[in-house]
Amino acid sequence: MKQRLGFCLAVVMVFLALGRWCEAASSQELIAEAKLFDGAHVLYGGEVIGEVLARGDHAWINVYDGNNAISVWVPGALLEKIKHTGSYKYAGDRVRLHGIFHRSCPEHGGTLDIHAQDLLVVEPGQPVIEDLSSEKILILVVLLGVLICLLMGRIFWMRRAHK
Repeated sequence: MKQRLGFCLAVVMVFLALGRWCEAASSQELIAEAKLFDGAHVLYGGEVIGEVLARGDHAWINVYDGNNAISVWVPGALLEKIKHTGSYKYAGDRVRLHGIFHRSCPEHGGTLDIHAQDLLVVEPGQPVIEDLSSEKILILVVLLGVLICLLMGRIFWMRRAHK
């Protein structure tokens, strides 16, 4: 437990230190000012969404900050921290990462991406529980009533036809 706490504290200290020379950026800023950020160390965060695409000792993840998703090239050692990815039924892990931004990455065919150098899960993913609204319940009851009326009518006409 002490080792884990020490490690977490060390990671937070690194992020605080990096914050002095790295710019925290949103996806909108990175996309709009891609030339300015090209090759820069950036801090970026959001929800990990979609599938993790493993490629040897690295993997691709998509990190959605509420406006856009940016592809992040993650070393396998950092990838182990990610336990859940977002989908319709699950909120993915929320991460904060430090990496190098590329507006046209020569290593990956000219894609806009971030090569992660450090990653911290700031909030673990969890199931999304969808509440049934009163409108949905009302529609369900009305449709169920219509179905029962149709079935009763069918039974009535079938009995009448056999007499």
